Amino acid sequence: MSASPEFPLISVIVPVYNVERYIRRALKCLAEQDYSPIEFILVDDGSPDGCPDICDEYAAKDSRFRVIHQRNKGPSAARNAGLDVSRGRYITFADSDDWTEPDMYSSLYEALAEIDAEISICGHFEENPGGRGKTRVLPVGFMAISRESALEYLVKHATFEGYTWNKLISADLINRSGENGTPLRFHSDVHICEDVLFFCRCFINTDAVIYLPRPLYHYVIHEGSLLRSYNAKRKTELLAWDRIIELADTQAGSAAIISRQRYADSSINLMLNAVRFGNKDEVMEQKAFVRRYIAEFLSSPIIKPRQKIRGLIIFFFPYSSNRVWQFLKRFHVRWPY
Repeated sequence: MSASPEFPLISVIVPVYNVERYIRRALKCLAEQDYSPIEFILVDDGSPDGCPDICDEYAAKDSRFRVIHQRNKGPSAARNAGLDVSRGRYITFADSDDWTEPDMYSSLYEALAEIDAEISICGHFEENPGGRGKTRVLPVGFMAISRESALEYLVKHATFEGYTWNKLISADLINRSGENGTPLRFHSDVHICEDVLFFCRCFINTDAVIYLPRPLYHYVIHEGSLLRSYNAKRKTELLAWDRIIELADTQAGSAAIISRQRYADSSINLMLNAVRFGNKDEVMEQKAFVRRYIAEFLSSPIIKPRQKIRGLIIFFFPYSSNRVWQFLKRFHVRWPY
């Protein structure tokens, strides 16, 4: 089916790197999507395994698949490369180790078209190691979301957050949401929460967001993910929150204060990771960052009391925090990971 006003072209951008074990499942599910017309842009980000050949194999047998091969630059640069060549009126993303329900993109488009929105968002399945999955859907019905509420949901933990893969976005919105009305792109210097920053700009530039309370995407959590490690890329999360706070400060609602709370929470987690890896200089640096928003962290109604206790213990006793919790376990207090 060719693109038409009734059924516009959707572009699905898929960064690919070192996922040979999972990519065939991902591409098979994409190929089985019931929406047409659709294109799948596979961006091989210098993958050292068999992924480049698998991508070329799919492109050779299915004209909906297009492949870009580039040297390794990271997922943000890969998504940007896909955006640069995308032809769709609507854009979405998928990770090459996850998979999709067959009606995901038709459902997202129908939701978006129903009220002429520029962004539609769905729920997802969280696939954990060992098969302990969770369903992540907001406890609401099909609904339009105001700009202020959308920003608050975006920066809150355990809502629809900034995930790239659960949203369908108007290409026109992306093209006007960058600096001074230029096309928006992902920040290649940010490796954690770069998606939240991207969609923060999108949400600020639209009044039309729709939420579909159906889980349509399977998000696979791997033990070795960047969020569970400690390195220089992990620290760029604070750079993202700095920029998000700056943007949220220009808007009504509580997104700005929630972003400050998330900044403090991220700093506390980075401090704990620095302790685990024996980096004393980093512990002191993160402690200074926590001080910036510790008041907002402690007064937050969205952060549970036991998480606040954990944060205070890590802040004041970073090197003995585990021993403190061993003591508190006698009183049936659980460490809130």
